[in-house]
Amino acid sequence: MRSNTLMPVSFGRDETQLLEMLNEGTKRICISRSAWVKQKIREEFGKEVVKSAS
Repeated sequence: MRSNTLMPVSFGRDETQLLEMLNEGTKRICISRSAWVKQKIREEFGKEVVKSAS
């Protein structure tokens, strides 16, 4: 049984440049794409959790 949750992300035909930017950027900073996405979620929405608790 799998212990993690998967969330597929799709890029449209006119969004291939976004995927290339993601691949190049994450390679440059030596982080996986999934780790980068999780980091951005924490940065963007993690503050809301702290604000809500106050």
